[in-house]
Order: sequence, then C-alpha cells, then structure tokens
Amino acid sequence: MAGVIALGVVWSIYWWIALGYAKAEFANERARLSGHGYDLKCETEDWAGYPFRFEFECRRPIVSLPEGARIESGNWLAVALAYKPWHVIILMNGPTTAVTPDGGFMELRHARAAASIVFDSNQMPAISMELNKVEIAGKLTLEHLLVHTRQGTSGTMDVAASAERFQWSSSNGALLDIDSGKLSGKFAPEPVFDVESVDLRKNNIRYWGSGPVALDNLHRLKGQLSTKTNDINGLLDIIMPLLLMDDSQKANLRMMLGLLGQNAKADIIALDGELYIGPFKVADLLPLY
Repeated sequence: MAGVIALGVVWSIYWWIALGYAKAEFANERARLSGHGYDLKCETEDWAGYPFRFEFECRRPIVSLPEGARIESGNWLAVALAYKPWHVIILMNGPTTAVTPDGGFMELRHARAAASIVFDSNQMPAISMELNKVEIAGKLTLEHLLVHTRQGTSGTMDVAASAERFQWSSSNGALLDIDSGKLSGKFAPEPVFDVESVDLRKNNIRYWGSGPVALDNLHRLKGQLSTKTNDINGLLDIIMPLLLMDDSQKANLRMMLGLLGQNAKADIIALDGELYIGPFKVADLLPLY
C-alpha cells in the first residue's frame, strides 16, 4: 500500500510540473503567433485533466488574423494524455464564422470537428483534421472532409485530402455535384502548391490531373493543370451549366473537346483572373480572400 501511495505522490508531482510546462509552452507559442498577427482570445479558458490527461478548454474562441479578418467558433477542447503530451487532440464545436475586415461574414455549419496534432522538435507538426456535415447556407454542402499535412523534403509541406458528397451552387444557380474527390500534393517555399494528383468522381465519370497552382498578387488562382477524363460527354454535361459562356461558345467547346475522344485530355489554365479550358475562356476568377 505504501508503494501505491508513493507512486501516486510521484505521479501527482509529475502531472503538476508537466502541466506548468504545458501552460508555459502554450503561452509562448500564443505570444509568438500574436506577434505575427494571429491572436487567440477566449471568453473563458480553463486547464484540467488530472490525473491522466491535460485539457485546455477555450469557450467562444475568436481568432484574429492579419489584415483585420477573424474567425469565431463554438467551444474548443484540447486534450493530451499525460504520458504522451506531444500528441494533442482538438475538438471544435460549430458553427464557425469567418468575418472579413469590411464586416462581411460567412457561417460554416458543421458537426463537431476533430483535429490531431503530433509535435516534433525537429520538424513541423503532423496535422490531421476531420469535418462532417458541412454546410454554407445556399452555397455548399459536404458530407465528409479529411485533411492530412506533414513536413516533406527540402522545406516542403505534404498535403493529402479526401471528400465525399460535395455540392456547390454557383453564382448563376447551377449545381456542381461530386460523389468523391481526392487530392495530394505539396506546398513549396515559393509558395506554390504542386498538385501531384487530383481525382474527382461522379457515378462512373472520372476526372483527374496534376500541375502547379498558386495565387497572384490579387489573391486569385493562377497555374495550369493537365487533366484527363474517361467520359468527356458525361463530364461536359456536369460542367456546362456552370460555365459563364453563351450557347454558341458552349457548342464550340463541346465540339472541340469531343474531337479528342471519350478519353480526352485538356489543360485547365488560370491566368490574370481568367479561367481557360484549352484556348476557351470559361470563367472569371475572383480573389479567394
């Protein structure tokens, strides 16, 4: 019995010392990010979890971003096992609201989101995040989203993502409906995102490709993807309602791509705020933020 009591005392001492270290490290990282314009404020915050966990709860968090934008959310709970403090699980309640510097906002409704962060003193953390039942009213729905990031080679960051049951309503009221999608690639230091593979599927129609993309100085997409499909007519039936083209332009595009056969290849080009399929302009690109 004395041994059990002694072990309990030693463990309690360890827990309190480790909790103090965790608080100090969290405060230092919070201050560092605040110096770069990323500031976290909580309506109230608490530390708990004795004896086997470390828990940090932030109620009604507000994350301020550079240039005046901010993100508001439901409660956040961060949990780490006392014997494995470098692996943190974060649970985030919805809804999540993004507020722009000019006062505009977008509300993202979702089921409780979960993120896993594994810290390593020699490299950037490995992060996984899962979102379910995502909805932006009148604009977007998404059944399931899973994202992974980790440090790659030569200063890159590897990214992999998968999504299920994605629907998006365009500005002209047309609906893009995708059964599933997968993405893998890496962020280079430039920064450029090198899309190693993107693969979208709807019923038996498959559309895939690769290539580099980035943002221009107005925060619009730029780059070029080399893409392929196994059913050009089926793909065109999906995307035609989304394109800002008149009927004659759509007919010309369908005819040109139809000449390539069912297993067509075409470059998707984003340049100077305009989106092209081959030589055909199909849309104007707005800034992403």
